[in-house]
Amino acid sequence: MTPHALWARLGRSERGSAIVEMALVMPVLILMVAGLVDFGRNIYSAASLENAARAGVQYAQLYPGDGPGLVATVQGAGGVANDATVTWEAYCVCPNGARTACDVFCSDTSKPMWLIAVAVSQPFRTVLPYSDFILPTAIGGNAVIRVR
Repeated sequence: MTPHALWARLGRSERGSAIVEMALVMPVLILMVAGLVDFGRNIYSAASLENAARAGVQYAQLYPGDGPGLVATVQGAGGVANDATVTWEAYCVCPNGARTACDVFCSDTSKPMWLIAVAVSQPFRTVLPYSDFILPTAIGGNAVIRVR
């Protein structure tokens, strides 16, 4: 067989084309699957942090002055990482939405509402090192409850 005939025969052969096609498509598929996994993890983590903040305000409603207990309750809730940041604040608001001191009456002579707000945030680590514009680098959850 002449070299020209060998090259012509190899040019018509389709052997090995499936592996070449798979090699071209596989990186795209891997990126798509990793992106879907990260998106799902992000939504799950955000919901877990919302639930942890909700648990914190429920604890604060029962024990309004116990800040360390509130933080421990939030950190003990499921889905909260060890490096999560928990902040809470107790404040009073008049019916018109203005913040005020808790021991004075509002301008309409009503008592202000005493609220407790809990915020939880933690870093989010992706499966693959994406750029920051695709998924957030930190996620969080917030909850507010009226104590009286």
